[in-house]
Amino acid sequence: MKDLVIYGAGGLGSEVLELVNNINKKSAIWNVIGFYDDYVQAGSVVSCKRVLGGLEDLCQSDVKNVVIAIGNPEVRANLMLTLFEKEFPVLIHPTVVIPEISVSIGSGSIIAANTFISVNTIIDKGVLINVGCSIGHDVEIGKFCTINPGSRVSGSVKLGDGVFVGVGSILNNNISIANDVKIGAGAVVLKSVEKKSTVFGNPARVVLE
Repeated sequence: MKDLVIYGAGGLGSEVLELVNNINKKSAIWNVIGFYDDYVQAGSVVSCKRVLGGLEDLCQSDVKNVVIAIGNPEVRANLMLTLFEKEFPVLIHPTVVIPEISVSIGSGSIIAANTFISVNTIIDKGVLINVGCSIGHDVEIGKFCTINPGSRVSGSVKLGDGVFVGVGSILNNNISIANDVKIGAGAVVLKSVEKKSTVFGNPARVVLE
């Protein structure tokens, strides 16, 4: 088994640990040796795993494989940049439905339980797709995007880098979302969002630029 540490000892960190445990039930791959987190005291125990230190400690550790359990796209991107000497495995829950071919997934991406990924999909590095999402055909998801639980991304959608999709959002087919756009929970996005902004509502409208 390969040693693995999780950066982020909050709720998402515990969810990622459970995801890894489910992967190991199918095929024993990962030995999770603990968490790192700058906001949780070293020595604390989270989900039966010890917090080993903060980011500086992780940079100095010999562990190669790191998963970043942070929902904020910008923070996740900065952490991967800081930890550039580490390796970031792709973690896919065993219940995910995904084609055996025609899907590309970048390093450090996490796909949580009960998610459906359709054909000809490109998922760049550091992407988080949370529980129960649906990703349609010919979708492109940029670096460090976060797609929160229960969201639906229709066919031929293009998400730029760092897009945050709130819980239960729906993105209509054949639209593009610019870099760093934030989509509020439950939004129904019917048309492209062409510049960095926050959109919300049904139909979704720009509420902050």
